[in-house]
Amino acid sequence: MRMNRCRLSPLFRLCGTRSKRGFTLIELLVVIAIIAVLIALLLPAVQQAREAARRVQCKNNMKQIGLALHNYHDAFNRLPITTYVSPVNEWAARAGIFVRLLPYIEQQALYDKFNMQVSNTLNHPWTGEIVPSYSCPSEPNTTKTIGGGGELAFPPSYGVNRGEWFVWDPNTGRYGSGVFHPNAALTLAAISDGTSSTLAASEIRARSEGFFGDGSPSTLNYPAPQSQSDIQSFLILPHLMHHHWSNSGVKETGFTTAFTPNSVNSDFLSARENEPTSSGGTVATALVYAAITSRSHHTGMVHSLLLDGSVRSISENIDILVWRALGSRAGGEIVGEF
Repeated sequence: MRMNRCRLSPLFRLCGTRSKRGFTLIELLVVIAIIAVLIALLLPAVQQAREAARRVQCKNNMKQIGLALHNYHDAFNRLPITTYVSPVNEWAARAGIFVRLLPYIEQQALYDKFNMQVSNTLNHPWTGEIVPSYSCPSEPNTTKTIGGGGELAFPPSYGVNRGEWFVWDPNTGRYGSGVFHPNAALTLAAISDGTSSTLAASEIRARSEGFFGDGSPSTLNYPAPQSQSDIQSFLILPHLMHHHWSNSGVKETGFTTAFTPNSVNSDFLSARENEPTSSGGTVATALVYAAITSRSHHTGMVHSLLLDGSVRSISENIDILVWRALGSRAGGEIVGEF
C-alpha cells in the first residue's frame, strides 16, 4: 500500500498547490535602482528635446516680427519709428515699435486699444497685455510689473537694432548707426549695407540688471567701449532694463552691438532719449550712448533677425568687428560668413 507523503509531514507541501512568493527587499531595491538609472539617462534627452522645441518657437517668433516689419514697410513705405520726441524739452514719448507692429501679428484688437497720441503711461492696462510673439518660451522672467507711471508692464524677449554705441543727439536729431531711431523712420533703401547683412532685431533678457549714467560721455564721436573697464566710471545708478514691451526706449525694447552676444558686461545707458530728465539728473539735451547687450537663455547663442526677414542663430563667440558690422546699416563693411 502506497502512502501519500503529502499528508505525512508539514515539511511536504500540500498536494496540488504551488508556492506563492513575493519580491524580496533586495529585489525591490534593485528594480528601483534600475528605474532611477533609466530616468537619469532619459531626463537630459527630454530636456534637450524641450529646449529644441523652445528654440524653434523662439525662432518662429522672430520670423513673425520680421514679416510684420516688411508688411509695415509695404503699408507706409518706411520702417516704424521708435518714438516721437518734440520739442526737446517736452516728454512726448508714444508707444514703441512693438505696439505699431501689433496689426501685422494678428493683434489688431489690442492695437485698437492704444491711443497713439498720448504718453504710453496713459495706455495702461493694455501695456500689461501678454503678446506671445514678443516672449521667448525659454524666458523665466514673465511676471507683470508696475512701471514708473503706475502702468502694468510685461517684459519683452526681443529688442530692435539701435546701433553700435551712440544712439541719439537730441540737440541736432542726429541718430546712431542702427536701423531704428526716435523722430526718424528709415526706408529699406537706406540700408546701404544690404538687408541680409544688417540686424533688425535680436534676443534680449527680460528684466535684466543695468545702470544709468550721469550724461557721460558728453561729447560726440566718443569711442565705443572695448571692455567693462571702459564704461565702469559711467555706471552711476542701478536700473532694471527690458521690463516693458510697449515702451519705445532703447533700455526697454532695444539693444546695441557695443559688446558681443551674451556678454557679461553691465548694460549701460547714459541718458534716456524719450524723457526731459533721466535718473541721475541729466537733462534731455544729454547725448544718448548705450551698451545694451543682446542676450539669450539658449546656451551659447542668440537668435537674431536680419532685415531681409531671415533669422540666424549667432554664436556668442562671434568676432566683435563682425557683430558691430551687422549692427550698422551703412558702414560699408564686408560681413562675409557669420
